[in-house]
Parts: sequence; C-alpha cells; structure tokens
Amino acid sequence: MYTAILFDLDGTLIDFDACVRDALRAAFGELGYEVSDEQLWAEIQAASAEAGSVYWSQQSERGWTRAQVMEAVMRDTLAALGAESEHPEIPADRYWARFCRTAHLNPGARDLLERLQGRFKLGLVTNGEVDSQRGRLAATGLDSFFDAVIISAEVGCAKPDPHIFELALEALGVGAEDAIYVGDSVEHDLAGAQRAGIDFCHYQPDPQAHPELQPALRVRCLAELGDRLLG
Repeated sequence: MYTAILFDLDGTLIDFDACVRDALRAAFGELGYEVSDEQLWAEIQAASAEAGSVYWSQQSERGWTRAQVMEAVMRDTLAALGAESEHPEIPADRYWARFCRTAHLNPGARDLLERLQGRFKLGLVTNGEVDSQRGRLAATGLDSFFDAVIISAEVGCAKPDPHIFELALEALGVGAEDAIYVGDSVEHDLAGAQRAGIDFCHYQPDPQAHPELQPALRVRCLAELGDRLLG
C-alpha cells in the first residue's frame, strides 16, 4: 500500500500545450499580429513549433540558456512570417512572462488532489525553470496540495536522473517502495521512476499509445487514478 504519491506537472496535471498556445498568442498579439485570424495564427503556431523542435533538441549541445533558445525560436518564427527582427529578445521575454503565469489544468487534476490530500503524502517532481514551474503552480493554486515540490532547476538534476526522485522521497520521509510516480512521459517519467525503484503510473489519455509498456498502473483520466488508489 502506497503512503506517498508523486506527480509530474506538465502533461500530467497541467496541459502544457495549452499553456504554450496561450503564451504564444499573447506575445504575438502584443507585437501587433492579428492572432484572431485563423490562417495567420496557424502560420505562427507552425513556425514556432518547427523552430522549437530544432532549438530545444540542440540546447544541451549548443550550451544555450533557456533565454537563448527562446530568442532563436522567436527570430525564426518572425522570419517565417516575413518580419526580420534585430531584437528577438523582446517577443521572447513577452512570451516567457506570460507562460510563467499561465496554467491550464488537465481535466480532474484539482479534484484528484483534493481526494488524495490528507490520505497520502503528496509530492511533485518536475523538470523546468523555477519561475515557470512555481509561477504556474501558484496560478492554479495547486501548490497548496504538495508536501514537497522538487524542480530540476532548483536541485541541479533532472528526470530521468533517479537522484531527483530520491530528493522527493527524502523530503517526504518515505522509501521508494512506499511511493508511486504519476507521469505521462516514457523517456523522463517512466525511465526515471524505474531507476529510482519507484512504481510508475502511466497517465496516457490515448488508449493506443505505448501498449507495450507494463507499468504498475495505467490510467486514461485522472479521475480513474483516484478510484484506483482509494479503492
């Protein structure tokens, strides 16, 4: 029987893609683009996604900071729209400021935490920057549910490194055998939890995704997780 439940943030409790869209729309709206124009908005999203897939994957290799990646993404996005910019840091900063205070919860997230609080020790283990993760937690009020919040940028290691999970266990005062980690990512969440010796619950709304996996639990919605854990 588990005494602690650890959660991933983006993609599990929070709809990361919706946060990105909201911040991107706000940033380009502030730059004067008619983001209500569906065709133009689609072009902005496509250009940003293409640039992001390139630069985020190269971040470690290039040794870039988050700000440098965002500036490169904005520079290429503006170029794709036919607007060269000598100061890509301006839209990058606007995007980041909005992103850090934007949070869209996945369905059932708050209800689940309300059901679990007081019955389990609750922890959060998330990769990301301090301002974005803590800012969006505060924006939703989810921060009040957790007994421990471990953010990669604060502790100097990131999933799937097992040490970040071990820090959460230590903060909660439980052993690996007493906890289960809930996440959506196979690469970061599943791999990291397994390396730390923690059972894994795969949150995956798509019933066709990763049928080969055999996690301790698999749920298609967060309400289902509450039912499974509370019997």
